Amino acid sequence: MRTTSLMKEAVRRLRTSGVPFPEADAELLLAQALGRPGQRLADRPRRPGAAEAAAFRRLVERRAGREPLAYILGETRFRGLTLAVDRRAFVPRTGTELVVERSLALLSGFAEPRVLDVGTGSGAIALAIAHEHPTARVTGVERSPAALALARENAAQAGLAERVELLEGDLLTRVEGPFDLVVSNPPYLPSAGLHRLEPEARLYEPRLALVGDGLSSIIAAEAYHVLAWGGSLVLECADGQAEGLAGELRRLGYEGVLTSFDRGGRDRVVEGTRPERRALAA
Repeated sequence: MRTTSLMKEAVRRLRTSGVPFPEADAELLLAQALGRPGQRLADRPRRPGAAEAAAFRRLVERRAGREPLAYILGETRFRGLTLAVDRRAFVPRTGTELVVERSLALLSGFAEPRVLDVGTGSGAIALAIAHEHPTARVTGVERSPAALALARENAAQAGLAERVELLEGDLLTRVEGPFDLVVSNPPYLPSAGLHRLEPEARLYEPRLALVGDGLSSIIAAEAYHVLAWGGSLVLECADGQAEGLAGELRRLGYEGVLTSFDRGGRDRVVEGTRPERRALAA
């Protein structure tokens, strides 16, 4: 079967199923079926054989069922890193790159900062910070053993296992400071709002990584006591949650509380700093 016919068939199937970007997804899935993962197809690629066409249709059916594209491909890109992803952990989103951006800005004056990533999942945030700040010492904590195993695989693949320590634990229970930065993309969706999620997240991604009523406030309170004087906290939040979370940080004693917006104009990241000891004495 000609490639153009296969692609048209796939795009129709994906569009009918409500997949947001059917053409782009079909191209990536065909590249995967042809043994050229992650590569764009040439203008005139060779005609797929019968086995490859069948494999492509199976991949398309998985995507039509709204399985996340990253799970089907087995990997995703995150700030220059290629990370393995599967149903053990939440798929890193583009919006979370803002969390890393703000973290690196806060760490710019530190020679060898100690960083804690709470709820590391696939390891995306911890590994990106270690990758882009080559002297940072990063600890990632994750309560899901399956997600932690995935993070360790990604750390090894990225060549960062020696600088990124990955621990199993619930929130901050297994760590001791002081840390110059605590960062987290915690589960922040209320359980009542789960039905509003896109099918990819609602049907396939681990609920443990999605739903977490009040977890951000708990992390903020616990982080305050493991941060060094002058150390900072960076939290990702859902659109509409930033104002309340910023107020909570101020109530806990954080200073310089700031909200950052993603490219879509949504309030996405809240940060604050534990005051310097001399400021408290004053």
